[in-house]
Amino acid sequence: DSSFVEYIFINIESSLIGYIKLIGKDYDSTTQRVTFYNPKLKFNQTHTYYGKLVTLKDESAYPSYTVSSDESSIGSVTCKRNTREIEYVFENNYLISINDTVKEKVKNYTSTKYLELLKEYQTKADILGSEYASVNEEEEGFTYLSKIDLRGYTYPDKFTDTNYYKENTLAKVIVYSQIGKGYDCE
Repeated sequence: DSSFVEYIFINIESSLIGYIKLIGKDYDSTTQRVTFYNPKLKFNQTHTYYGKLVTLKDESAYPSYTVSSDESSIGSVTCKRNTREIEYVFENNYLISINDTVKEKVKNYTSTKYLELLKEYQTKADILGSEYASVNEEEEGFTYLSKIDLRGYTYPDKFTDTNYYKENTLAKVIVYSQIGKGYDCE
């Protein structure tokens, strides 16, 4: 499936200090909230900033990006934020697999926040299936691991993680989107 998903970003102007990827299903609706997150962007409250919505409708609209690769044309980019590290593996700059790791450490195993987060990742692992994902509780928290070879793989209908992209998505689309969500990608 080579269909392209349209992504919307807010460019924060003042000679483009950064951009934020909008996350939500209906960007024009007043009934469904659209959220954005990029902790790297810090704003000075004494300045006025302007934002411009930018819709990237096809792959050619993205800035160029090339993945460093070995002689077999396989390379990867790792995007990190907080306790999450996602490795995107590419062949000739097209996505072929995803390795996702989340290591949550906690002090209170009975806190509502911890239990909700654990349940969220257990549900995600259940939807993907034990062949592709697992959650292991440990002495200091839990670790979520997911390894998916996308060649011929289709995500289950219930799966909604916006950090997982379809097979053959170009590296430049993924890297630009992940940076817009506040990830460090290298």
